[in-house]
Amino acid sequence: MLSDATYVALTADYWTSLANDSYLGITSHTISSNWELQSVALAVKLIKDRHYTSARAEHFSSVVTEWEIFDKVTTFSTYNARNVTAAVGLLPFQHMHCMAHTLQLSVHKGIAKSGLDTVLSKCRKIVGHFKHSSANQTELKVQQSTRNTTPEVLIQDVPTRWNSTLQMIE
Repeated sequence: MLSDATYVALTADYWTSLANDSYLGITSHTISSNWELQSVALAVKLIKDRHYTSARAEHFSSVVTEWEIFDKVTTFSTYNARNVTAAVGLLPFQHMHCMAHTLQLSVHKGIAKSGLDTVLSKCRKIVGHFKHSSANQTELKVQQSTRNTTPEVLIQDVPTRWNSTLQMIE
């Protein structure tokens, strides 16, 4: 598929696992001759070095070189971290900021200016109380059953998951 593609767009994301391991994922996107979007995960790599701009650029470059698509890459979409943005800037690709990440940053700023921070902080403490103790979670289920209410699964929001704050509030 990639050898037949004329142009390839890439998306990349770095994340940290619950075990505090750092990973990089890179996905390619092409349009087939039938005008169908084709997306393929090119890499999911454990990253052990520091998060320097030059190291990030080397990670990106090594994946594109390994897949022999360096000359086909037109755009590279990433989140807005400075070192990631600068890393793509070291390569000959057009950089596109991730729209979802940009929207998430806007939402966080809006929440901070709205005065909802105090309410959200209290929600996080309530959810955390039940999430971090199996005894408390069991008691919640007992109380929900006693009151004939539908058992609800509590969701802790995560700053990098744009919809998790709404899910926590719900």
